[in-house]
Amino acid sequence: DHTSIRKRIQSVLNIEPSDYQKLQPEGLYPFVGNPRIDMPDGLPFELSEYIELVDLTGRQLREGKHG
Repeated sequence: DHTSIRKRIQSVLNIEPSDYQKLQPEGLYPFVGNPRIDMPDGLPFELSEYIELVDLTGRQLREGKHG
């Protein structure tokens, strides 16, 4: 229950998507959007893309996997 995805989702519940970047949990590497020339330090994609990746990965079927 103590994963970065859970902390990230909880930090953005009930806020506007445009505010996601400002309200990221302290201590986690920030999402800074798509790669660009003057790239700030952080993960080179959006929070929504990360959540989608985690969701799709978790839905993959695998023999012996519960759920």
